[in-house]
Amino acid sequence: MPSRAISRAHDEDCLRLHFNAAKSGDHEALQAMLQIIGPTIVSTVRRILGNQNSEIEDIAQQAMIGFVQALARFRSECSIKSFANRIAVLTALKARRFLAKRDRLVFYDTFNVEELEINTRSQSICSISQGQLRQVLATSLAILPETIQQIP
Repeated sequence: MPSRAISRAHDEDCLRLHFNAAKSGDHEALQAMLQIIGPTIVSTVRRILGNQNSEIEDIAQQAMIGFVQALARFRSECSIKSFANRIAVLTALKARRFLAKRDRLVFYDTFNVEELEINTRSQSICSISQGQLRQVLATSLAILPETIQQIP
């Protein structure tokens, strides 16, 4: 266990050195930082999204981009790894919300506009009667899942 603490301290010291060099525009130092911090970011993203998620690498890459973009605002109030983990957590949570929303979307290709009995070439949208508008809405609602139809 003490060797792990020494390893973490050594990593943080290396990160600080690379951080100072990267702030000055050293691209090699930035690359070295990402090589040290990368496994931590991937691990954090994997814990939030789950092992089987196919988006882990993409989300981890987004987190690393966010980390690089946020380095200019880093105030050294915490360790660089903690800072990277926070960015990874926020990025992964945002991605998880997006993925959940995307998975809930249902796409229907059965809706055929030509079945609506409204000739859009001869009528403008303003001249559609209330009856025709009701028909359009009823047809649109009929293809939605039952749970969405009941939203007030």
